[in-house]
Amino acid sequence: MCIIFFQFNPSPNETPYQLILAANRDEFLNRPSRPAQPLEGHPNVICGLDLEPTNPGGTWIGVSKNGRIAAITNTSRATHDPKLQSRGELVMKFLTSEVSPKAYLEEIAQVGHKYNGFFLITIALRQDKIDGYIFCNKDDEGIRHISEGLHGLSNFAFNSNQTKIVYGKELIADAVKKSSSKGDLISSLLTALKDNKRNVPDPLHSYMYPELSSINVKLPTYGTRTHTIILVDHQQNVTFTEHTMQYPITENPKWIENCYEFRFQ
Repeated sequence: MCIIFFQFNPSPNETPYQLILAANRDEFLNRPSRPAQPLEGHPNVICGLDLEPTNPGGTWIGVSKNGRIAAITNTSRATHDPKLQSRGELVMKFLTSEVSPKAYLEEIAQVGHKYNGFFLITIALRQDKIDGYIFCNKDDEGIRHISEGLHGLSNFAFNSNQTKIVYGKELIADAVKKSSSKGDLISSLLTALKDNKRNVPDPLHSYMYPELSSINVKLPTYGTRTHTIILVDHQQNVTFTEHTMQYPITENPKWIENCYEFRFQ
């Protein structure tokens, strides 16, 4: 039940940041993974790595130093088929390619049936220009251009009125409005991502467990394992911050922090 919030701000008069992204990765606690770091063979790519033996080498979110960002969530609209290809490779292939965000999703739309249900976000940034698109292989919306403003994505829908999306967007907007420095903003976004409020009942969506209605999910064997924040200012300076549970995850998990700062090339 991953969740992603992001804000496109093309005008430097509104906020110092062209892009603000805050995301949670929810996963089974026994699934092996590696924290975010430069990708072997592609040092310009910063991402975590899924080390699940049956589907190794994929990722859920990442950024490349040539101005590309991608993120994926699964979708609750379809059942899981273990024989299908790993969704994590979809993010990795975009980050290591030079194809435009829209053209890449057009390619993926042709082979979407080979994957379990997903929402895939692809973004390319240049000086005061954001080119962003989203595609789901289990709905009829097709490839959608992402406009400026604040957006929220769950496993249910993009920019829906689902209670936890509405609530989360309020938290993110408040964090952006009240933060006076980059450090304040990162801290406030992390606080939003760690919010444990249960957003039930929800008229649009029913949950197997009420804990899944929270932005920060906590269950005995499943939950939020990684918080990721990506900030890109109008001078193309990037701050990638990750808080993640150290693997193997114990009963009292240790959280580790990774931070990368660079300028888009």
